[in-house]
Amino acid sequence: EEGPLYCFRGGQGIDTIVGGVKVDHNLRVLDTAGEPIPGLYAGGVCTSGWLNTGYSFSGSCLGFSVWSGYEAGGNLGESLCRE
Repeated sequence: EEGPLYCFRGGQGIDTIVGGVKVDHNLRVLDTAGEPIPGLYAGGVCTSGWLNTGYSFSGSCLGFSVWSGYEAGGNLGESLCRE
């Protein structure tokens, strides 16, 4: 009854898609020159660079998505504490 509120209808499923934002081993988002963008982290299987150019581990994408989100958040927290 009070907003703002947002709603969407979605279905369940797991998809195996790799690509999009390129990250390094610390999940820092890289610019077009391959350099980390300060303070910008990303996780999940819609990132690329963490598994070369392919993704051949069908079914394990959910595990990577959970772990990489946790790790990206931790790395961002550490970088903010150093500033």
